[in-house]
Amino acid sequence: MFTPRRNRGSAVAEHYASSVNYRFANFRLDPIARRLTRDELALEVPRRVFDCLVYLIEQRARAVGRDELIEYVWRRSNVSDNQLAQTVLAARRLLDDDGAQQRLIRTVSGFGYHFVGEVQVEAAQTSAAETGTAPLATPAPETMPASEAMPARATPPAPAAAAPRIRPGLAAALSLALLASGWALWRTREWPASLESPVQPAPAPAPGWVWVLPARVAPGEEEWARIGIATLIAERLRHRGTVVVPMENVLSRLHDRTPGNDLGALQRELGASRLVLPTVHREGEGWRVELRVQGAGWPLHVAVNDADLLLAARKATDQLDTPSPDAIAASDEGFDMIEQLIRSRDFEAALGQLAQLREPQSPEAELLRIRLDMEQGRHAQAEERAAGLRARLDPQLEPVQTGRLDMLEVSLLRRRGAPGWEALIDQAVVLLQAHGRPRDLGRALILRGSRAAAAGEYAAASMDFTQAQRHFLADADELGAASAGELLAMIASLQGRPAEALRQVQDSVETFARYGAVGQQFLGLRGMLSLQFGMLRWDDAQVTLERMRALQAQSADSDERTDYLRARMLLLLGTGQLREAHALLEESEREPSRARASADVLRTADLYRMQLDLARGRHAQVAVDGAAAYARVYSEDGKESVSTSHRDQGELALYLWFEARRRLRAEAPLALPPLAALPKTLQAPATTFGWLARGHHLREGGNGRGIEAEDAYREALRLAHALNRQSRIVAANEALIRLLLEQGRTAVAAQELTDLLASDPGLPARDFDSAVLLMRVRRAEGDLPGWRRAAADAARLAGERQIPPELLEPPPG
Repeated sequence: MFTPRRNRGSAVAEHYASSVNYRFANFRLDPIARRLTRDELALEVPRRVFDCLVYLIEQRARAVGRDELIEYVWRRSNVSDNQLAQTVLAARRLLDDDGAQQRLIRTVSGFGYHFVGEVQVEAAQTSAAETGTAPLATPAPETMPASEAMPARATPPAPAAAAPRIRPGLAAALSLALLASGWALWRTREWPASLESPVQPAPAPAPGWVWVLPARVAPGEEEWARIGIATLIAERLRHRGTVVVPMENVLSRLHDRTPGNDLGALQRELGASRLVLPTVHREGEGWRVELRVQGAGWPLHVAVNDADLLLAARKATDQLDTPSPDAIAASDEGFDMIEQLIRSRDFEAALGQLAQLREPQSPEAELLRIRLDMEQGRHAQAEERAAGLRARLDPQLEPVQTGRLDMLEVSLLRRRGAPGWEALIDQAVVLLQAHGRPRDLGRALILRGSRAAAAGEYAAASMDFTQAQRHFLADADELGAASAGELLAMIASLQGRPAEALRQVQDSVETFARYGAVGQQFLGLRGMLSLQFGMLRWDDAQVTLERMRALQAQSADSDERTDYLRARMLLLLGTGQLREAHALLEESEREPSRARASADVLRTADLYRMQLDLARGRHAQVAVDGAAAYARVYSEDGKESVSTSHRDQGELALYLWFEARRRLRAEAPLALPPLAALPKTLQAPATTFGWLARGHHLREGGNGRGIEAEDAYREALRLAHALNRQSRIVAANEALIRLLLEQGRTAVAAQELTDLLASDPGLPARDFDSAVLLMRVRRAEGDLPGWRRAAADAARLAGERQIPPELLEPPPG
């Protein structure tokens, strides 16, 4: 007998811990990686469709009842059979199946569904341990085998003189710190209610929204169209700038009841600006789609015939003209619509709607113009408009407009590193708590939470982000709730739960994409990328970068272009493509000159250059320039006011500096420049990078300070484990193991390596630095078979990097 899974986390962890893949027909499904491929090509699979498919395959020995499948996929029971049917239909289409043939998914009449395809089970390369599935409520994030997204570049072992070599444990460790500083902020251990399964029924959205109701469909005629056609219409309206209630909220409020003929009563009950009721039925050999509209500004009835049902629905939707200027000027809906157009970067349409407003010089219109300037990268013009509006506004008479302006000015001030933005956040919260819409207050709380997170006050940040998400949900603002969810993900990452954070960010990015919010989608992808770098998931990062590439092509913002180029450079470093990385870095350094770059972009430029110089073997250059670069990134004066991200970047600069000195000491001691003054940060580091720099400095001093250096490296390793960042764990292990081997403590070094691989056995197979570290230990142990396996992995992953020459000679035996 089936028992509903109210606590789904343990169940998912159990069956994903099996670490298997499923092959059927020409498909391969990897549950842990959440990856479905056809002929080795990855498919885009919506989350619910993927969960549905996984469960049917895992339960393939029997038919699965509708209620059981609904409970598993949605984690609640108030889901209609039509929603389930639509999800199964989508799964069938992905698998080249259909309701007639039912080659793979068979409908069991009156009961549910049965996966009947022949399935082969094979061991997966990814372990449950490495994905951190145990505490999760959903499957681990997507990962890809190293052989699929990016061709391996095999480089046979070569003499040291062939090319400059990059040392293990560096490229991956730095990638996350560099990118994470640009990602808005992040998330908490206590999860807010899911967007998909609210603890309580979704509250009514504010007036001014359009509700698209489930379609009326004759019995026996394409039951999936009841929800499917309504979703199509809603999405088409939304991408034209109309503010549409998410379908989940519609279904939750209707409780699966069929709307009656009295649409006026339903409109009043829902507090809707307009209702759209589709009707679908066959007419001859084709289809007829009719749309009844309740509310002003649109035609009251539209009917279209076509041989193709979906085409008929699109044509009918396109006959719903946008509201007249008078209609949109009379409520917040017009401003919401323009804001949506700005988010989707349809700037021409946004300007057109602004020109049609009845009061084009109103504070609300001017706020939108400031937003438009910011999205188009015209920050100086936005600041000028903001100053003009500030002079016009009276906070007593116009508190909401003042609070909204406060929030825009916070972004403008922070972008150029100017003071005064912290007080504006507090003022905005106070004003909008008393006067604003829930979404306004949600945005203000996000800013306040961001400030707390930057100061390391994660509990306070989590509380603000969670409250913001609730306010967005209360205003039926799914996009705002997704933004809050992304920031909550940041907290989860900072608290050592990267797999959990990645899942949440992926959810937010899907929502941003659905609403056409290009800028937010770009930031979310950058957050995904920093996590994937930290988890040493180079192939996943390649996929994410491809999505970023398409978005940044639409951007007029120099910062976004620079971020994209730098991210590509880091990926190329991580995969050993040094020449291409150098070309990209030079292009990124030219980019800020084309437009006004933000303070963050300018401040972190040195870090990218130092990392590339180290990779190219320019150790003396970094050792000389390191002090000035460190001072530019992180001034030690006023250390108490430095944010956590600035501190992380500063100690990263310190690590790069002392890493360069360590290499020079090993290769050319006479070229080592003297230290003019010892950075005070070395006395009390706060991050993995700072403790690694301290350990390098202690070893540089000699005089029997090996014990102190070991203590510093072990503290670096402890902090890396606390963050659960695989990249930093590898970097700290590399420094510690090198020291232990130099001291002749091979058994202790081997145990450290065993501890590293226990949580991620596949690490040397996908990461060059880890493979080289494994070679180093196996050679010291005299383990010839182990050395050979590690050497093969290192050669496969090397790219343009060289395996250190001292490791090329096999161990005796």
